Amino acid sequence: MADHSLPILCGVDVSLATLDIALVDQPVTRIPNTVAGITDWQASLPGHARIAVEATGRYHELLLGLAVAAGHEVFLINGLQLNHYRQAVGQRAKTDPDDARLLLRYLMHEQAELRPANPLNAKEKCLWSMLQQRATLVKVRSQVKQSLRGSSETEAIGQYVTTHLDQAITQIEHRMTELATELGWRTKMASLFGMAMPYDGGGYGEGVLSRYSFIASRNMPLPFTGNNEPRAALMVTTKLPEGDTIIFIGTHFDHTGNETDRILQAKKVNELLSGVRYPAILAGDLNAEPGSTPILILEDLWGHAYDEAVPSPTYPSDAPAKKIDYVMYYPKDRWKVISSEVICDSVVSDHCAHLVVLELLEGGIKDQSGRSK
Repeated sequence: MADHSLPILCGVDVSLATLDIALVDQPVTRIPNTVAGITDWQASLPGHARIAVEATGRYHELLLGLAVAAGHEVFLINGLQLNHYRQAVGQRAKTDPDDARLLLRYLMHEQAELRPANPLNAKEKCLWSMLQQRATLVKVRSQVKQSLRGSSETEAIGQYVTTHLDQAITQIEHRMTELATELGWRTKMASLFGMAMPYDGGGYGEGVLSRYSFIASRNMPLPFTGNNEPRAALMVTTKLPEGDTIIFIGTHFDHTGNETDRILQAKKVNELLSGVRYPAILAGDLNAEPGSTPILILEDLWGHAYDEAVPSPTYPSDAPAKKIDYVMYYPKDRWKVISSEVICDSVVSDHCAHLVVLELLEGGIKDQSGRSK
């Protein structure tokens, strides 16, 4: 006899018209991806359900909204993450029913590590739509540049088209900034922006969101050469509920092929630690791979949160091939890495997110003589 006090585990493969649903020890069933189809299926469930769904554009949104409204938990699984799991378990078949079973298997083994999703509100849907529009325009711009190379005439046409595409992308980004600011306010998180350079009537630089109030901040320009873009490191100090004070530094190193600027910028970031009294975290797109000179300079002082043997790639998000995004910590003996995860979504960003959970350990920061500061 089934124990209905335990959650019912479901793996659901989503398409525009249908949902393929896998339950434990039952054959996969298919229902319409409609309000009536989903409502009828939910009514047949004997209790609370946990549902794993691959995040596929907008096809999952109806199920997410109706299931959460009915009191069920829904977990959105990143497609790249699911593909890695498919390879790990050796599943070769990729039909809709097979994917539903794979999602169920993933949920059964990983549910303790997953976080339930919530439906997007109107402003979040608007922001998501603009992210998709921006991703499309960026892709078209790249295709135009590639296809119209070869002669001065075609390159002139390409320049005309890409200029107008750039203008459209900029307009979307301005609107996204307005919405993102409001969403930050709605999350009740403290926000701070540090400008590296003026850009198109606004600013380009680093942003930090924190659950805790800032007690100090400093926007430090980083060195650059020639006509390369200016860069900055935004340094904030905050106090945790337990009473510990920590420093967080967000930055973005130079992206050009020559690593001269990145070396200068890494050295400057290390200089920021001079006289520091509190443990620190460094995070950002460093545009340098593990083992490169800028990373080695940083790792002389900073600990890192990636697997040295097999660093998880973070760029580009649609087909990650190299690691250039990092979370580091100082001093090395004051922090413990609890978990480190790369999350990829090619619509949200061309970089994958690097989610790291750190534990601050007991102790004090010591000066060069070994005395605690």
